[in-house]
Amino acid sequence: MAKGWEWNDDFTEVTFFLRKGHKWSDGEPFTAADVEFWMNEIILNPDVYPETPGWATFGDGTMTAEAIDDATVKFTLPTPTPGILSFFATTYIQPFQPKHFFDQAMEETGMSLGENEENGGYSVALGNAVGQTIFSAMRCCASAT
Repeated sequence: MAKGWEWNDDFTEVTFFLRKGHKWSDGEPFTAADVEFWMNEIILNPDVYPETPGWATFGDGTMTAEAIDDATVKFTLPTPTPGILSFFATTYIQPFQPKHFFDQAMEETGMSLGENEENGGYSVALGNAVGQTIFSAMRCCASAT
């Protein structure tokens, strides 16, 4: 999804430049807001993950994401972490979720991300016994047009 990246001088910020034109399977655009939402509203949400996953924790702090514009997202790390690129390149973690889908589902159902009940045939978020989050009603992943 990314066409490039750029580090700041002390390796505490990495900015990814996303390819334009990717869409979710429902036709909505894939944007940096989907990456920011995944990191800040799912991974760092104590209602979804009571304990922040270890890969997002560095010393006493956590990694955060900021959507600069639709095609640019910046990760900020509390300590210099140049090895995070290797992690992103080799992990099976999908570093994005469809913000528009979850926003709509939460509005329609009145559920929050951490609730563990089904409503209308889908769940906003389900947590399993090992603290991983399973999102149902996801239809594939983003693809280029």
